[in-house]
Formats: sequence, C-alpha cells, structure tokens
Amino acid sequence: MTSMTRRGFLGRSTALAASAMLPIPKAMALVAGKTQNLQWFAVGTDEILYPYLSTSIEGAARQYAHEFGHTVGEECPECGEANCVDHNDDLDAPVPWIEENGFAFDSKLPLDRDPSLAEWIKAGCNVPCEGCDYGEPTECEMFDGQALCEECLQIARVKMLDRKVGTTPDTPIYQPRFDHYN
Repeated sequence: MTSMTRRGFLGRSTALAASAMLPIPKAMALVAGKTQNLQWFAVGTDEILYPYLSTSIEGAARQYAHEFGHTVGEECPECGEANCVDHNDDLDAPVPWIEENGFAFDSKLPLDRDPSLAEWIKAGCNVPCEGCDYGEPTECEMFDGQALCEECLQIARVKMLDRKVGTTPDTPIYQPRFDHYN
C-alpha cells in the first residue's frame, strides 16, 4: 500500500466533500483523480443503452447489471435458476449478453457531463428525434444543433434555405395576390 502525504489526503478529502454537491459523473471524475482512467461506456440491451463511467467495459457492465438486476445470481445463464453456484463462482457478475451490447465512447469525451445526442449519433446509436418528439429512438442526423429524423431533417433544410433566400412564410411572395379581382 502506498503512503499518502498530507497534501494528498487534504486534496482527496476536499474533493470528496465537494463531490457531494456535484452531479454524479463530475463527482466521480473529481474524486478519482489521476489514478484511474475513467471513460464513458454505453451498456444495455440491444434496444436501449445507458451511459456509465468506468475504467473498463466490464466495470460498466457490472454497474448496469446491479442497477437493472441482470446478474448471474438473479438468473443463471446455464440453467435459469436463481443463486446457482454450480455454474457461477461470482453471483454478482453480469450476465454475458450485457458486454456484447456495450461499447466505449471516444476516450476524449468529457467526464463532467453525460454524452450528448451528437455523441450518441457519432457512436452509431439511434436517438429520439428532437423535431417531432415521437419519443422512440430512430436513425437521426445532427443538423443545426438538433438530432433530427429524415422527415424533420428535410423540413429543417427547406426552412434554412427559405431563410437564406428570403422566402419565409411571412414574406409577400407567399401572400395571396388579389389584384386580378379589382
């Protein structure tokens, strides 16, 4: 075990006290210091992924398994029984399919905030469209700072072109002309 200096002890204890007031990812990054290489990982099912801060995909899978009850102690992957010690040494281990659905985000991703929709899209994930608010994750692209599905992307592109050309709906070009009635 390494010895700790007074400065190191005060720094860690101050960071621990300050982390109680910060959001969880920033608090973890602050307390961890430089001893661990924390990184964002996406872990979950083949339909829904959640972001986790960890030093490895195994650690992120373990966090997900404990949060959602997908440990081998809940249901053995071999026989389906709970608390099966015949097939499992560690009942707190995550079920094997969790790591298959997980991946690591870009290692340069900041630790003080959750991954943004743009970062999820860059990683190849489906996200909810911010244009139509349907709520279900779909294949989106980033456009003008928003994650948009194909239909909303077309509408946004047309609106942007209209603004650039000057033909927005409130301009006279779209107003009905009644001069032929007079």
